[in-house]
Amino acid sequence: MLDQQYQLEPDKRTMDADSLSKVIDNEERLLIASVKELGDYTKNLSIKWDDIKTKLTNKDLAVEFACIIISNAIQQNLEAVRQVSARS
Repeated sequence: MLDQQYQLEPDKRTMDADSLSKVIDNEERLLIASVKELGDYTKNLSIKWDDIKTKLTNKDLAVEFACIIISNAIQQNLEAVRQVSARS
């Protein structure tokens, strides 16, 4: 959008390109800050099984949670397998 405005003659621009540039710069700074926070957050999520295993005592139990996203094609294949299994 900004590039389009800069390509126009100043008197033909539909918005103030300098103001738009400041808004874009500010949004970029906010985005970079949030990505940095996310990076710090995900760093703590990259714990290896060995790290957990060495911390467990005989009285401890480790539970892993997983979320699996299944595509439509895989979902259709699973449904076909279920239907064949149901007939058997």
